Amino acid sequence: MAVWETALVLLILSVTILTILLIPVANQLRQFLKKMDKTLDTLNADLPDILEDLKAMGESFSHVSQRIEDMTDDVAELEETLVNEIKEPLQSIAAVISSILQLGGRLKNRRKSTSSN
Repeated sequence: MAVWETALVLLILSVTILTILLIPVANQLRQFLKKMDKTLDTLNADLPDILEDLKAMGESFSHVSQRIEDMTDDVAELEETLVNEIKEPLQSIAAVISSILQLGGRLKNRRKSTSSN
């Protein structure tokens, strides 16, 4: 019987020690759950507004993106128009300048040949 009595005393002592050690853990868990409850209440109160703001920002970004795309198309059209409108006159001016330079070169060659004779 002494073995059973010793085992019973050890069991009671173990349960007592375990209970004493678990009391602070239970208190910490209770405090954590209170904080978690407050955090969840705050989140539940603020989350709809945050989601609404995010949705509005997304729509705004979409609108800005569309405007940028439209402006890019306008710039491309303007570039094409400028190229088409200015290309021919520039080519004509380049041809005139080239002709003047050729004429100047010929005159220079004639002067050299005239002065060397």
